[in-house]
Amino acid sequence: MKKRGYLKAIFTVIFTIVSLAGFIDGHAAQKGKVISNNAIVYGDPYLRSPIGSLSLGTEILLSDKKHNNGRSFMISLKNTVAYIKTEDVITENSIIKESDKATNLGNGKFAHPVREMLEETKEDDFTKNNFFSLELGATSFVGGDWDKFNSIVLNRATPMTNSMAVYIEHAPKIHSHSVAVGFSYLSQKDTRSSLSAFSLIGDLNYELVENSLFNLSVGMSGYVVADMQLKMGSPLERFKGSAFGAGPKLSLNLFPLSKFGLHITGRYQYYKTVGFEELELNNFQQEIGIDELSNFSITVGFRYQVL
Repeated sequence: MKKRGYLKAIFTVIFTIVSLAGFIDGHAAQKGKVISNNAIVYGDPYLRSPIGSLSLGTEILLSDKKHNNGRSFMISLKNTVAYIKTEDVITENSIIKESDKATNLGNGKFAHPVREMLEETKEDDFTKNNFFSLELGATSFVGGDWDKFNSIVLNRATPMTNSMAVYIEHAPKIHSHSVAVGFSYLSQKDTRSSLSAFSLIGDLNYELVENSLFNLSVGMSGYVVADMQLKMGSPLERFKGSAFGAGPKLSLNLFPLSKFGLHITGRYQYYKTVGFEELELNNFQQEIGIDELSNFSITVGFRYQVL
């Protein structure tokens, strides 16, 4: 059973890493063409501030991500950004059913203030669109060995655990995804047991819904716990080990287009532990094994654009 648990955890972490790498590689900027006469270009994703127009057949570089709930694309510019209606362009990733538009593309040029401002590169600039995030919340262990230890040995519900995390997140405006790395700390302590864990976290997030007030995103996280400490027995005795794991997340982000924002995040986390397989507790005759942990957490945080 232990070997099967290890294989499950290793597979989960490997799957998370492979998915992260494949997802990032497959979501670059894309090329497109204007399929409308004098398509209006806007200065905001909600198409409120026209700044120019593009001629029929103009080739452009635009985001793979649709903004304003699918109504606009971002155009990648040298000094600024602009937006265009999705109905006014054909992209290399789309299948066009309107053959009359597809067969009448010319070789038009930019018009008005946006002339010759398109970037020629698709590379994401990791020196821009970077955010610092701080989260505080609570974690509830359910179903794993720590929950069973509290229920069976201590005859009580597992106490809530305090959690704190700090991140650096890279969230490019031209993509629907973002990545983040950071550290978290879990802590629970009373007279009968205690748990503490310091973790390295990697996140991949994908936006499902976006507008000027909020966005809703889903994600996947990987965890490496370098230092986990448990105190059990009577009197309490300290045991040290480590852990690794993964799990999904769901976030509601307020004011996503501002430098300062707030968010509420829910996570499920599964860990496979190392070093807690056969523990001999004070005044307890049977050995205890803490092989796997699982929990749900809710955190509230803020983020600030630093670059």
